[in-house]
Amino acid sequence: MTPLANRRLLSQDVFDVLCDELVDGTFPPGTQLDVDHLADRFGVSRTPVREALGRLIRAGLVESSPNRYTRVSERIDDDTVRSLRILHSTLDLRLQEDRITPELELELDYRLDLADRTDDNGVAQFEAIIRLVMRDARSPLMEQLTELVLFRTLRLLHAHPELVQRAGGAREMRRLGSDIAGDVEAARHRVNLFFSTLATDVAGRWCR
Repeated sequence: MTPLANRRLLSQDVFDVLCDELVDGTFPPGTQLDVDHLADRFGVSRTPVREALGRLIRAGLVESSPNRYTRVSERIDDDTVRSLRILHSTLDLRLQEDRITPELELELDYRLDLADRTDDNGVAQFEAIIRLVMRDARSPLMEQLTELVLFRTLRLLHAHPELVQRAGGAREMRRLGSDIAGDVEAARHRVNLFFSTLATDVAGRWCR
């Protein structure tokens, strides 16, 4: 891992970096997270690291036992299925609230084009869509819900891309992107089918 530039990072900065690394698999499940090591890496005191880890614990990406361990969560359980359902409902609400602007449509096309070059299973396309749609919620409640469920879902899909493939893969994500830009009701229907397939698949494999 390349050390970050020497500058004072706040808790949000530490959270953002660690969250991305947990989602993309830089820190595999079970990896121990040492507060002192992370503080040295970021060039900060222990306080912002602890705050960031606390948020990651609440988001289900990290688990901790006092005086024993703080490590990357390994669990896929009923809460994972609940996270999928909450994210589905939140995304559906966002689609109902705001029509995509021409500027966002262009950005979405650009992000999907980039994803197509690196990913043929649909995970990068899904991430591009959901991050853009959820980005400008302008609601503290929506932001909190997104933090609690989005990153857990993204980590799951990066670790198990076959879940997205079985729900339609990159082609289905491309269709969803087109519907979001032109037909919101069709997009909502496609989102419903996608998340229903995901939740059923996850529950069947890990939550028996």
